[in-house]
Amino acid sequence: MSEAASTGLEVGGKTIEFIFGRKGSPEIICLLGDQGPQRLKSIVDKIQASRSTLNERVQVGKNIGIWKPTLQSRNANNVVVYELTDEGQLIYDELANKELNTLYESRRTIQDQIGEAESQVKENLDTPTVEEAQR
Repeated sequence: MSEAASTGLEVGGKTIEFIFGRKGSPEIICLLGDQGPQRLKSIVDKIQASRSTLNERVQVGKNIGIWKPTLQSRNANNVVVYELTDEGQLIYDELANKELNTLYESRRTIQDQIGEAESQVKENLDTPTVEEAQR
């Protein structure tokens, strides 16, 4: 029996160990817990993983009952958004209790800053120096 199963932490027949063994899953839970229902596009824009990875995580999370799709009216249009189920809320509460929601947000900010700084360095290295331009 897995450690997660032995502690009684089961969601929709899948252990927490399974859920957290996949990149992006706990981040999605924290995003939905912190910011409420989100469109898939918003999830993809806010979590640093490939679109295909996040599409798969959203499907798995839906299938095991962590979040559910609902229709929400926005600007006279109905759009599909994902929101936490009761089980998802319990998981979110545990994550937030350990401040993982804040840590995931900090990690996203740092990763964005690193990406921006790397882009600037690449741009600077690609720009010819004054001496090179005069040759």
